[in-house]
Amino acid sequence: MSDKSKIIEINGLTIKANSVYKVTPKPDSSAPDGFVREGTTKLPSMGIYNGIPCNFKVTNSSTKEGVYDTGFYTQSPTYGTLKDDQKEIIVKNLIDKIVKPYEAKYGRGTLDHDNTEFWDSYVVHLEAGKPYVTSNPDDLLALYIAMSAHEIAPKDKLGDPKFKNAQFCIEDSDKIRTRKEEVNNLVMDSTINFGSLLSNNKSKLLNVLRYIKMIDLHQEYDEATLKSSFYQWINSNNDNPIKFLSAYKLSTNDDTEEIVNLYVRVAKLYKKGVITFTNNEFLYKGTNLGADLKTVANNLNKNKDLEDIKIALLEE
Repeated sequence: MSDKSKIIEINGLTIKANSVYKVTPKPDSSAPDGFVREGTTKLPSMGIYNGIPCNFKVTNSSTKEGVYDTGFYTQSPTYGTLKDDQKEIIVKNLIDKIVKPYEAKYGRGTLDHDNTEFWDSYVVHLEAGKPYVTSNPDDLLALYIAMSAHEIAPKDKLGDPKFKNAQFCIEDSDKIRTRKEEVNNLVMDSTINFGSLLSNNKSKLLNVLRYIKMIDLHQEYDEATLKSSFYQWINSNNDNPIKFLSAYKLSTNDDTEEIVNLYVRVAKLYKKGVITFTNNEFLYKGTNLGADLKTVANNLNKNKDLEDIKIALLEE
C-alpha cells in the first residue's frame, strides 16, 4: 500500500503523498442560467481554464518592484508574524517535499524566489477535470501554487470568503470515489422506494413528488412519464436522492405522514388565494401559519391550537 502521508496543509486542503487531486467547477447559484444548470462559474466546455501565476508581493509601490511569495524561504511575506522557529519548520518541509523533487528534475536553484526568469513565466493552468498527481513534481508544485493563491477552493470550504474569487474546486480523488459510492447507494434506495410507492400507493407517491417540487401541484402523470421524469431528476443532482428519501420518510412515518399531504393542500389553497402571504408570513383569515409552506404544513400537523384551522383548510 502506497504511503499517503501528509505533505502540507494549505488553506484548508491537506495535500498527501501519492494521491490524485481533481479540479471540478465551483457551483455558483448567482451565475447566469447556463452556468447554474452546470453547477459552475465557468462555461461548461473543455479547454476553458484560468492561468494562475505565483503570488507576487509588491514592496515598492512606485517602481512596482517586489518579491515572489513562494513560501520556500523564511522571509516569504506569506508567513507574516509567524515565529522564526515555526517558519523554519514549514520551509524545511516544503523544501524536502516540493522543492528538492522539482529541482532534481529541472536543476538546483530553479525555485529560488529570486529566479525571476522562471517565476515571471510560470503559470498554473487550472481546468475542470484536470488531475494533479502528487507523486509528479510538476503537479505537486502547480497544486501548491494554485492553493497559495486561493484560486481553487477545497470542496468543504466553498463558503469561506477567502475563496470568493475561486472559479474551481479541488478534491482528493479518494473522497470523490467514496462520495460517488454513497450517492449511488442513495439513488438505488430512492429508486426502490419510488417503485414501491408507484406499485402500491400512487397517490402518496404523487404527493411526495409534489412536496419536493419535482412535479406540478395539479397535473396528473401516467406511469411511463413518472418513471422517465424520476430517473432524469434523481440523477441530475447529488442532493436529489436525499430530498426524495427525506420526503419518503416523512410520508411513511405515522407521526409525520400527514405533513406531506397538508403541504400539497396548503400549496394549492395558496395558489387559489385562500391562504395569503403578507409581511413574510402565510395567513389564513388573519391567523399566522408560518413563514414557508413546509413550515405551515408542519405547524398544522403538530400544533393543537391550529386543529380547527386544519379541519377548515381540508374542507375548503
